[in-house]
Amino acid sequence: MAKIIFLDGSEIRGKVGGKVYSRNASGAFVRQYVKPVNANTSLQQAVRNNFASLSSAYRDLSDANRATYENMRTFYKTTDSVGNVVTPTAPQLFNRLNGVLLQNGEINLGGIMTTCPAPIPLVGIVNTTPTFVTGTTTLHTSVLFADGNFTVPAGQTLIVSATTAISAGIAKVPSKLFSRITAQVTGADTTSSNIASLYVAVFGTPVAGETIYMRFQTFSTATGQITSEVIAPMVVS
Repeated sequence: MAKIIFLDGSEIRGKVGGKVYSRNASGAFVRQYVKPVNANTSLQQAVRNNFASLSSAYRDLSDANRATYENMRTFYKTTDSVGNVVTPTAPQLFNRLNGVLLQNGEINLGGIMTTCPAPIPLVGIVNTTPTFVTGTTTLHTSVLFADGNFTVPAGQTLIVSATTAISAGIAKVPSKLFSRITAQVTGADTTSSNIASLYVAVFGTPVAGETIYMRFQTFSTATGQITSEVIAPMVVS
């Protein structure tokens, strides 16, 4: 469903009928809606299965356990694509937190959080300067965190995704072009941990001069909270 903003700067975002409204660096635009191809990959199937399982698990919670998610949901507000603050419903919060932990192997369906944890402060990402050197086949993510260190903070895991070589002039890299490469755990030194082989396993060896985009995000291994993502271009040398 499209989001429509009036009064203080009318704007439409999303799908309305057969049209999709959006904006880029040149301003707002509208295009014809084209139904995405359902690749039905193993990853897509796993995500769908996890979502179905969590939805069922929420319904099976006791009233007291469901109440913990209802009572805590106002502490897990997010900001949507047009700047509105959104409070999740209790089922959405349950699926969000448990889904992150489930998809990243921190829990299994037998270990879901039946009671909602209180949110904890996370150490966010300040910036990153990833480098890929073909001569030595090294890829260092070099992520600087808000605590001033380049090591993954305690209790957090860094999710690393990347693209194949794409145009350096692209204004915004579509999310579908990113594939997960690896996860760097607490204490990993992002300036020295070499993940080149993991990139090559997904995309093959890049060529010097090509531009690759990297995406980074951390999550709490205790609560399933996730930080804002950071995307950075990287010119292969």
